[in-house]
Amino acid sequence: MLVEAFTASGLEPRGEHGYLQLLPAMAGANVLGAIPGKAPGWVVFGAHYDHLGEISGTIHPGADDNAAGVAVLVEVAGRLARETRRGRSILVCAFDAEEPPWFDSPDMGSQWWVDHPTVPLSDVELMICLDLVGHDIGTADTPTEVAATIFVAGADLAPGLVPAVHVPDIAGIVPRPIADWVVTPLSDHLAFRAAGIPHLFYTGGRSAVYHSPHDRPELLDHSRMAALADHLTALIDAACTAPPRSWRFDREGSDDAATVATLLSLVDAVPAPDLIAEAIAALEGMQGIARLDDDDRAWIRALVDAVESMLR
Repeated sequence: MLVEAFTASGLEPRGEHGYLQLLPAMAGANVLGAIPGKAPGWVVFGAHYDHLGEISGTIHPGADDNAAGVAVLVEVAGRLARETRRGRSILVCAFDAEEPPWFDSPDMGSQWWVDHPTVPLSDVELMICLDLVGHDIGTADTPTEVAATIFVAGADLAPGLVPAVHVPDIAGIVPRPIADWVVTPLSDHLAFRAAGIPHLFYTGGRSAVYHSPHDRPELLDHSRMAALADHLTALIDAACTAPPRSWRFDREGSDDAATVATLLSLVDAVPAPDLIAEAIAALEGMQGIARLDDDDRAWIRALVDAVESMLR
């Protein structure tokens, strides 16, 4: 089905077997298509298409994790392929083997691609990853500005990345930057981070139906996904036409002030008054600090875990 979708979208095959890059350990394959550009360099745009499948006789559909991400990937790729590419080429990757038991192993689809790239790894200037992007944040009572949040991690590790890919506001989606160290390591951007490649990871975090049989298509927010597709189309176009080598990966980079600002914009929606008061007081004391100390970072990780649980 993905091969047919890539063909219909006008993507050129960029695997080792047409669109496919075989994954020997699990008898699967990455599905890879290219949108050639006229300038040097590549932007990799990816989402994993595998899920848990059947467990103890129960099907886990994986609508949010990660059919929603793949749907947005294919939609954006089709739009970009219909344009005349002025800048960098785009490699569109539907990765296999992201879920256990392959996660964080050499046989994980994205790690396999990084270890066996089908375009020169040194030419990849940016990776954009989608995972868990089909659900709103919170409940029906959550304010719209919070519910429309999509977290964007990784820009703190590449100075200049956010301004270089700034796009106009898109109704229905509110991208909010968050430090790479805050987000639970759970997706395909990790192999690119380990390789020192600038990346942006788009996610809504884990919902109440994460990795459960209830992660079904009827729970997806299609208007949110459409807004994200609009945002990403503009962002990737901007990224492809930015000046050469606009972003330098810095493993020690930080923009913790952006994370604090993001959390301050969200904590009011948490249904726990005592936690809200404590969190706001602590976060206000951290405003404007580019790099927090280890204790403050540990506190923020614990706060994010608590907020994520309460907003499910």
